[in-house]
Amino acid sequence: MSISVDDVRNIAKLACIGITESECSHMTDELNYVMNWINQLQTVDVSDIVLHNDAESLPERDDVVTEINRCDDLLKVAPEVSDQWFVVPKTIKS
Repeated sequence: MSISVDDVRNIAKLACIGITESECSHMTDELNYVMNWINQLQTVDVSDIVLHNDAESLPERDDVVTEINRCDDLLKVAPEVSDQWFVVPKTIKS
């Protein structure tokens, strides 16, 4: 599978990412390099690899709470708090 410049433009549009023609061309080359590498990996013969279910061999332990609730301590050092929540600056324009 090959990725075209039009594919990259469409992906950038769908992701709301503004890219220049130079960046578009570079990204097309980069994505095609990755796709070629994936295609090479798919040709590797793994038929003789034996899979192990390590979950069965792992020791089990009791599920024990090891830390206390530190919410109040953390909220005390926050620059701004509202109703037990951290207040952070708005980062997305509406």
